[in-house]
Amino acid sequence: MRKTPAADVFSTAVVPNPDSIRSAIAVLLAADRDTLYLDHYARNYYRAQKSLLWVNLFGLNPQADTLISTLFHAEAHGLNPEAFGQKELSPEVDYFFRGVENGAQEGLNWRLARLEYYLTKGYLRYVAGQRYGFVNPTLLLNRLDKNDQDSTGRTFRRLTDLPLEHIDAQFVECALRKIPTDSLSTFLQEVSPQSEFYAALCQRLQSDTLSAAGRRKTVVNMERCRWRIKDDPREHDRSVFVNIPEFRLYAFSPKSMISMKIGCGAFATKTPLLTSQIKRIEINPLWVIPKSILKNEVARHLGDSAWFARHHYYIRERQTGDIKDPRNLDKWQLLSGKYAVIQEAGSANSLGRIVFRFDNPFAVYIHHTSTPGFFARQTRAVSHGCIRVEEPMALAEFVLNTQPEETMERIRYSMQVDISTLGALAKSRGVKPSPTIKRNKLISHVGVNPEVPLYVGYYTLYPTSHRIDRKDVLADYPDVYGYDRVIYNALLSKKYVR
Repeated sequence: MRKTPAADVFSTAVVPNPDSIRSAIAVLLAADRDTLYLDHYARNYYRAQKSLLWVNLFGLNPQADTLISTLFHAEAHGLNPEAFGQKELSPEVDYFFRGVENGAQEGLNWRLARLEYYLTKGYLRYVAGQRYGFVNPTLLLNRLDKNDQDSTGRTFRRLTDLPLEHIDAQFVECALRKIPTDSLSTFLQEVSPQSEFYAALCQRLQSDTLSAAGRRKTVVNMERCRWRIKDDPREHDRSVFVNIPEFRLYAFSPKSMISMKIGCGAFATKTPLLTSQIKRIEINPLWVIPKSILKNEVARHLGDSAWFARHHYYIRERQTGDIKDPRNLDKWQLLSGKYAVIQEAGSANSLGRIVFRFDNPFAVYIHHTSTPGFFARQTRAVSHGCIRVEEPMALAEFVLNTQPEETMERIRYSMQVDISTLGALAKSRGVKPSPTIKRNKLISHVGVNPEVPLYVGYYTLYPTSHRIDRKDVLADYPDVYGYDRVIYNALLSKKYVR
């Protein structure tokens, strides 16, 4: 954009009047009906009668020209320039680049007031959105799926617990301090995501062959890049990343990367987005079946002992530990909370032979599976929310890299040996432990030290190299949970896209 003329433009008797400009801004404030959260920062700034940011005695300062160029070219980041005041600013920009040079200075202070106010509004919207995101995924995603347990239909299942950074007054103050300095141009660049992944998305956006659907998908994944995760696991030397649309898990270390197929939650039981730390591994776990699965899938089989036997389920009274015959309980007793339905450990257990535990509010975890054949499917959204891994031993070796080889050998042995004669069900039936089992080689759990950062995310476009810090081809994945549509519609409703 061409620089605004300075002293030569206002060499006549008519020059900007700061008091008149402030009075005109007060009129704009009174008429402003915008409700975006960020706009109140701009209004509060001018209500406090603070210094003008973009206007000086010569008209507009150079920083105004820098910002106008950035806002008017927001489409390079998949954004609608009108969301940042292009419609309000364009007549005044045209005036100062054409009208003033021809000596037309009518309404000068009013025009400068509009430029001052709308530039500040656009500036704060832009820098805050580029730095923190234009929509809040926590508010969006946690109001999608109604809670089946709530008969009123007023509560929702939580689908994300990402610890995101959010805009605050300190950021706004910092952004405003950048304006009168020479660092504004640098700051406008720095607030945008700096990864090669984001740069590749920007480049994809410029393709002449990109379809409308491809553009929407690109814009949505650019928005995901703007969400800044506190203590992002990907910033650590060692981490595990799960990309749900890709149905794949990656484990990164400074010198290597492993990759494997996963299964994740079905559409009705979505795997939540989260960060955590893998802190322990359990070998040959029992599966205590959640109440929701008892209600929807197990209770109707009470009275059918053969069905329970086929699934290696048994019912245990919580208070006494006694094992109960499924023929002697009804649905309401089973769901009363006095009883637990447990799947015994071993090769038939739905969790498989190994579980990776990490703290989270959803009671989900990473585990093996007793039905590995489903990994041959292209779409693997099949679980109740947990993440099933195709190569659990490879993941165990990654997270336990500081453990001695003896421990790893015990894990391998424990995952292969038939332990069906060691469980509570076998004991209740008087079955003696198999003499072929080397009980001194069995291991039930191992702590992960140091704990390994974990990120469960959702990207429908992602580098085929799966390394954020490298350029590579972007692969396209299906929007298995429909989150792309939700995010794009939220951006559209706020006019950040068009």
